[in-house]
Amino acid sequence: VLSASKRFLDNRLELQTSVALDNTQSNVSATYQLNKNKPTKVKVFNKSGFEAIYNRNVVTSGLGLYYRKEFDQFNELFEKKKKTYN
Repeated sequence: VLSASKRFLDNRLELQTSVALDNTQSNVSATYQLNKNKPTKVKVFNKSGFEAIYNRNVVTSGLGLYYRKEFDQFNELFEKKKKTYN
């Protein structure tokens, strides 16, 4: 598999692609961070590959919106961040 990725627009846009050397699969995706200071992103993708069950190539495309939050304990997931005023 040969793959490459590149970031643009102040690292907010990431383009990724990969292809199998035997041309049985290929993947393309673009991820864009909506706000530089917040972890909300939009992702579009297109994947194709050979499915042995169906004995043919299958193409999957999609669009997603996701949010990432890191936490050490499960209850931190639901806590609101306190605003600090200067």
